[in-house]
Amino acid sequence: MVGYPESITDPSYQGQILVITFPLVGNYGVPPRETILDELPAYFESSRIHIAGLVVATYSAEYSHYLASGSLGDWLKEQGIPGIWGVDTRALTKRIRVKGSMLGKLRQKKSVEGDSYEDIEWQDPNLKNLVAEGSILLRTSELRIVSIKEPKIYKPHPDVALKHPSGRTLRIVVLDVGMKFNQIRCFTKRGVELKVLPWNSQLPDPEPHDGLFISNGPGDPATLSATVEQLKSALHSAKTPIFGICLGHQLLSLAAGAKTEKMKFGNRGHNIPCTDLMSGRCYITSQNHGYAVVADSLPAPWKEFFVNANDGSNEGIYHSELPFFSVQFHPESTPGPRDTEFLFDVFVDVVKRSAEQGKLAHVIMPGANKPRITALTNGDVSDRVNVQKCLVLGSGGLSIGQAGEFDYSGSQVTPSGIDADIGNQSVERRRYLYHLDQSKYRYHPNLERSCRQSLFPTRYPRICPKGHQTRTPRFDICYLWWSNGLECRCTIER
Repeated sequence: MVGYPESITDPSYQGQILVITFPLVGNYGVPPRETILDELPAYFESSRIHIAGLVVATYSAEYSHYLASGSLGDWLKEQGIPGIWGVDTRALTKRIRVKGSMLGKLRQKKSVEGDSYEDIEWQDPNLKNLVAEGSILLRTSELRIVSIKEPKIYKPHPDVALKHPSGRTLRIVVLDVGMKFNQIRCFTKRGVELKVLPWNSQLPDPEPHDGLFISNGPGDPATLSATVEQLKSALHSAKTPIFGICLGHQLLSLAAGAKTEKMKFGNRGHNIPCTDLMSGRCYITSQNHGYAVVADSLPAPWKEFFVNANDGSNEGIYHSELPFFSVQFHPESTPGPRDTEFLFDVFVDVVKRSAEQGKLAHVIMPGANKPRITALTNGDVSDRVNVQKCLVLGSGGLSIGQAGEFDYSGSQVTPSGIDADIGNQSVERRRYLYHLDQSKYRYHPNLERSCRQSLFPTRYPRICPKGHQTRTPRFDICYLWWSNGLECRCTIER
């Protein structure tokens, strides 16, 4: 529903056809491309569109937003990117879910009246070094490169700049393998200077610097063997703290001696849960990757950091003795979620302390007030919340059949053993998830009335449904879904 300007300008999508599963796209148009904030386009993740094509169910040609300067369709035309709407994206998603990620084509008819289509050669982005080669836009034959061509410096505002003991601003060297602009913003607003290097630059950088960051990017990490070799040199020299994100996480893992593998589906979305193995906390993350690190292949003293709570795949690693760590997800995600943006604070903190001490300091993670190397054994970790009951409020589908995201949220709650009341305002007025254990799942088709009744059964004993009089629900979590869910929650508060 929101975030398509950021998604389609994400370099991690280079050469891919993007299918947006939310049924309505384009409703708030596209912000102005000319607005510059701190040397960067204010509302985008790169200076151009990176996707090879866009597929949506329902496209809104009419848009409304105070920042909008044009439509999504016009923007795609400007940059020669094909798009198609009127597609059953739920059926397409189901096919991908069964068959796995696959190659695809968007073809148009040779003539309006005929039934023959233009022939387009297959292009497999998995076989290319997308960071170095980019992709050729078929309509204009333009070669689009992902990584920066020449080194570039980004400076923080003088009021927030962090200083090295020598007096210069703290500098982090960035290896650009497809960096999103918000990663630059996350660093500069924290007071550090960035020197961004091309993907195949020599490491360690000969100029004075205090940290190394490896960005996100597209494609198979195995195609970037030259980058992996440079990262091995950086690890061997152990001069500064190191942090990697997404493709940077995979490249750092390969340099450490681990292996990567292609996933059947990949993880792509803005609501993917990941568990911190140190604290036990689970964070909602944004992800976009088709390859994963094989956790069992990590050599000592490297350890697994985060794990995907859905499929159990690796989501992060760390070095137990040195300040080197990386994550598969996007802590800098815009428009969100930003639950894990604190990782930038963690990295900047260890960079600052290492510079002040003149040697590599230990990484200190939230949930432990001692060095991370002992955090797992000192018992000083976050207490886990024992959730007994939760309330899931759904906004309802826009039309019949469009309640999949709500169904998914309910299906994630009920198998976990948590007692859940689920309310959804649906045009179908039907019971979803009928296959689940009915003793742990109650579906209430009339959202506002049922939520008032089931949330406070002791307060409203006369209108409680049968079977609720003897229950005393305790809702530790209130999971809100858009306008109707929020409206219901406000009604409950009143």
